[in-house]
Amino acid sequence: MVGGQKAIDELSDWLYNKMGLESSLAKLGVTEDKLPEMAQKATENCGGVLHSITTLNTKDIENIFKLCM
Repeated sequence: MVGGQKAIDELSDWLYNKMGLESSLAKLGVTEDKLPEMAQKATENCGGVLHSITTLNTKDIENIFKLCM
């Protein structure tokens, strides 16, 4: 899948270099102590669980946010 990796690299270059988007929550000034609150707010309107391809609860969302630091 060499072509796929090239597309990913080009998209990343466009998003982060040309558009100037940040690539992590930390670069946006988010600190890890804010992640539980952010996860709670992300799930508060759906009873603490997001339903999609898989079900994600508040702790799952918090763990995803940690990966984005």
